Amino acid sequence: MNITDEAAYSSAAILKDLRTLIGSGQCEGQMIDYKAEISSKDNRPETVAAFANSIGGIIVFGIEGKGDQPRNLSNFDPKGVEVKTQLTSMIISRMQPRPSFQIRVLTLDTDTTKEVAILRVSEGGAHTVHALERRPTTGLPAFGRTESGSRLPPTSSSFCERPQDVSVCFLSLTMAGMEG
Repeated sequence: MNITDEAAYSSAAILKDLRTLIGSGQCEGQMIDYKAEISSKDNRPETVAAFANSIGGIIVFGIEGKGDQPRNLSNFDPKGVEVKTQLTSMIISRMQPRPSFQIRVLTLDTDTTKEVAILRVSEGGAHTVHALERRPTTGLPAFGRTESGSRLPPTSSSFCERPQDVSVCFLSLTMAGMEG
């Protein structure tokens, strides 16, 4: 589904679905992650790479949680910043290769000065997507997403032991070997 198509998936329906996720206590997992706000200090690039290197997923900005449980639709004040541009710039500048993604920014129905953003990341396919550091490094870390929602580098033994994650782990180790 194209989340950017208002006719196919209205803002009211999305907000209702987000409230349903919160009400049901839908934990972060293999396909969903919650962020209270958009901040340059959080792990957005790593989370995007993890989703792209697995089966894809959705990051919802504007949901506060405790641990991996959503607690409320906190929304955020965009502070005059165009959120879609900010997220797109982060993906273009900090991801290699660039994953396929969609962004939808909604004005909250209870407070028109607040917004909620949804970033849908598609499965990366045959190429491992890397989250680049702000400063160049010698290696490119590759992240994956486990069923529990953990965002682990593929070189972690607990990640590599999972049969469904072996191919991502193998690609990362192969690339690391070529650099060394």
